[in-house]
Amino acid sequence: MSKVRRTSFGIKRISLIPTAINTNNKICYNHPMKNSQTIISNILKLPTFTKLKQQNEIAKLKITLPLSIKNSLLFVIPRNHQLLFAFKNQVICNEFNRYHTKKLLDFIQNNSTLFPSLLQVSGVKGYVPHQYLNFHFQTQKIFIAPAYPERSFGIFTNHCEPNSNLFKLFEEIRSIIINRHD
Repeated sequence: MSKVRRTSFGIKRISLIPTAINTNNKICYNHPMKNSQTIISNILKLPTFTKLKQQNEIAKLKITLPLSIKNSLLFVIPRNHQLLFAFKNQVICNEFNRYHTKKLLDFIQNNSTLFPSLLQVSGVKGYVPHQYLNFHFQTQKIFIAPAYPERSFGIFTNHCEPNSNLFKLFEEIRSIIINRHD
């Protein structure tokens, strides 16, 4: 099927190529294609993809965190009307709980258009998973360098000038070596 269109420059033949499918599963012609962002947002509006939409909003929320907190963040889970942030480090977790939880909760509530699926969240909390806690508090083996026995007997010639400080230091070293063998 093709269509002929008259223009000011002459007759132009336009071929009809299917460009989109409407809601009735019929092919529509000469409609511009939707870009990928529009297609993704339409998919996220479906009720079967609510978890995916929520994870997308959590990813947007992670962007607002400071870099030090972002680097030690493992994952974020929504549980029992709370957002649980899992961290690698206990110190950063304490900093997050003290300074950033109220700000994040206020940010979610003030920007309800950006985070519609997170509006039911009533609290934000940070924690460190057990495997990371156990890793940091394991007993660490302390490496002790072995002591080697003295091989020298203190027999060497001191070529420094007899009145210099260096001569005195070498003689002290000689006396320590001789005392260790006795």
